[in-house]
Amino acid sequence: MWDGLSWSPLGEGFDDEVLDLCVFDGKLIAGGLFTHSGDVEVNGVAAWDGSEWSPLGEGVDVAVIALAVYNDQLYAAGLFSSAGGSEANCIASWDGTSWSSLGSDFNDGHVIIEDLVVYDGKLIAGGEFESVGGMEISAIAAWNGTSWSALGAGISYFYTVYTLGTYDGKLVVGGRFNQAGEVEAHYIAFWDDGKWETVGSGTNGLVLDVEQYGRKLIAAGGFRMAGDVIVGNIASWDGTSWESLGSGTQNYIYTMAVYDNGLFVGGRYSDAGGQVAAFAAEWTKGACCREWGHPGDANADEAINLLDILHVISYIYDDPYGDPPSPIGCNELLDANGDGSINLIDILYTIDFIYGVPIGPQPICP
Repeated sequence: MWDGLSWSPLGEGFDDEVLDLCVFDGKLIAGGLFTHSGDVEVNGVAAWDGSEWSPLGEGVDVAVIALAVYNDQLYAAGLFSSAGGSEANCIASWDGTSWSSLGSDFNDGHVIIEDLVVYDGKLIAGGEFESVGGMEISAIAAWNGTSWSALGAGISYFYTVYTLGTYDGKLVVGGRFNQAGEVEAHYIAFWDDGKWETVGSGTNGLVLDVEQYGRKLIAAGGFRMAGDVIVGNIASWDGTSWESLGSGTQNYIYTMAVYDNGLFVGGRYSDAGGQVAAFAAEWTKGACCREWGHPGDANADEAINLLDILHVISYIYDDPYGDPPSPIGCNELLDANGDGSINLIDILYTIDFIYGVPIGPQPICP
């Protein structure tokens, strides 16, 4: 665990890999390939209460790859055939006391569920499967709490869904595929309003994670082209076109997260943006400001005016460590002169820009 200053272990840890984390019922939940935490048998899924790891019933018989909370229950998915000692094919729910199967739906041939996300009031499961409950459902399915349904014709041709996310009200699907429904879509696609859509011309290799950062969608994995742009395993989509994030990394990126205005990436690389980076790196220093594209727009309403000045005043004098920061989590937008701090100079700079004669200098990103 990182507390902002240093790392510390979480109890006795585990005897094998952790593949996903989430929070449920006030506890940190870990899923993975492990079977024990110290002498405690936990079998693929465990809960941390701040002092020790504990099992969730009997756990699962193989591995948990993905976790999500839906309708006040914890859902665990991956590669397993039982949960809590009862049959559960690759996915099961935990209500805080016991495990429940979602029927014997995923039971045809080789099945792995790689990711889960909540979208449009449903739990979406993506992975490698061809049918659910006897219905032909390819690689992606939606659970409404009682039954499964398809998303159009699903994902096909070299199909595996590795990652799910949301962007601009759409479901984002990434993985290894060349078609989504009836649409030719290379490694990444949108599901929106009951139909599949392309994300430009996609990428030329695996998409392993997706994340919204500012107003842009970030896709990462193992690819060197996004649309017609040369990239380094990571690229951003602004709704119209793909862009690179510097020179990217020299090898695969597996996972991303947004934290403290920065985009953090982890994977199998030793170089990021031409700098030495051992498996983890941050895309920052004005990055979120540039992603949103409106430095000086403190309240993120896409206009620089008196309301932004009031927002900065409120930030400085009311509660500089809490509300109201930028409503989209990018406090760099408040730093109108780009000097790395938010203070009275930013107010004067913005006033000069709005009311200066001639107009003052354009606010800039750090």
